[in-house]
Amino acid sequence: MDPARFQNDRFGFAAAVERAAALARLGGAEWAADDVGGAGPPAPRSRLVRGLRWRAEVLREAVARRRAKARAASRSAKPRVLYLIPYDAIRPVIGGSVRTHELGRLLAAEFRVTIVTIAGPRQDEQVLPLAPDLNLAIFPVSQAMSDEIEHNRVRMKNAAWSVELQRRGAEIPNLAAYLRSARDRLACLLISGPFLYPCVEQLAPEVPVVYETIDVATDFLRMVAGSADISAEVRETEEIERRLIAKAAAVVCVSEHDRDEMVKRFGADRGNFRLVPNGVNVRRRLFVEPGRSRRHREECGIPRPVVLFLGSAMEANLKAAQFIAGELAPALPHALFVAAGLGGDELAGPAPENMVFTGAVMDSGLLKEALFLLSEVAIAPMTLGTGSSLKIPDYLAHGKAVVSTELGVRGHDAMKPFVTIAPMDQFRAAVSGVLADLETTPSCFDARGRDGRARVAETLDWSVVAEPLVRELRAQAKRGTP
Repeated sequence: MDPARFQNDRFGFAAAVERAAALARLGGAEWAADDVGGAGPPAPRSRLVRGLRWRAEVLREAVARRRAKARAASRSAKPRVLYLIPYDAIRPVIGGSVRTHELGRLLAAEFRVTIVTIAGPRQDEQVLPLAPDLNLAIFPVSQAMSDEIEHNRVRMKNAAWSVELQRRGAEIPNLAAYLRSARDRLACLLISGPFLYPCVEQLAPEVPVVYETIDVATDFLRMVAGSADISAEVRETEEIERRLIAKAAAVVCVSEHDRDEMVKRFGADRGNFRLVPNGVNVRRRLFVEPGRSRRHREECGIPRPVVLFLGSAMEANLKAAQFIAGELAPALPHALFVAAGLGGDELAGPAPENMVFTGAVMDSGLLKEALFLLSEVAIAPMTLGTGSSLKIPDYLAHGKAVVSTELGVRGHDAMKPFVTIAPMDQFRAAVSGVLADLETTPSCFDARGRDGRARVAETLDWSVVAEPLVRELRAQAKRGTP
């Protein structure tokens, strides 16, 4: 955690976050007690109790050793799955990589999983162990390919990376050799997005494929390209996706909207789709209702209410942050707005005095939990976006009062009762109304926060949403693991 990198911090917010982080470290025993059985600091124990605890610990270690031996013996019998990711998923920072790591962790309970991620040329090619039966294989693009991507970015903007991969993925150093060596031992290849499918067609055409799409790929390309004309590239991607859907044993999508759109565009079999929306690891989220957040941020030296926006430096988030900086924050000077995940230098024009930027935030990092601890309100003023939102489950799992546009809650209709939804032309008034209610009655959103977290735990925890994918891969393995 490095609050020193905060930008536009005119109210000592970084120092408050440092103090909040100390509180967040205690959160595992204090606020998370109801979730994980924590009970705070242990009381002094008698000699008898200490002896019994020591014997119990010895027994636990013996059991753990036996289980480790059993896992090692059965590991060779586990079906092997490659999870192919067309972007840098080394760290769980942005939405796609968070999803990748969470699903990989859950799949590793039944499969030997290797996440294959494509990174920039400065990364080293290596295989890193993440957990038992879960590895991360990093394949950097060549410098020449990276230079070509940067050249094409002038015309295609951020679509250049995906387009280059779909055209030249097989040229990534050593990726071809890795896929050839692995293909005969795979139960299934789980491929995220269509951009690396031409590489798979060329190098491992006989391997069973499950296609994971976190958005409609052509819609994503158009979004990241902005106003650039990439109609030829979009047609190319659409044809690749058509072949992939025809080949795939199943298609995993994140929302009913995406499923229906792909059925319509590609004439796909609706029964071949599996719905795995974006979720959240609820047990890793400290629950702090708005009323308690107010007390903590006052204790940490922040007298004004804190409104949090969480999002990496992607087009949709940058547009939302621009709205906050240009319209929302100036209109509500009594509140402090925090943009977590991006920097102020990525926006056009100067930031208002009451808006702080944190830079990149690790998904499971202490900084993020400290920010949520201090925030009564979390917002999603989204006007762009595909797939389903990761923000809303995250906001609700932390117990915040949430204000969002309709697009911001895309893919999560069941969460709407726990969110204040407003169109963009009424968004300022909606946030102002929530802040006024909290000022009058600090605990007025606490019950909704508790109910929202409970609903997320029941329906959007990763362990719940991943089940259709686990079942599908299990079925693929039963059809014949190499």
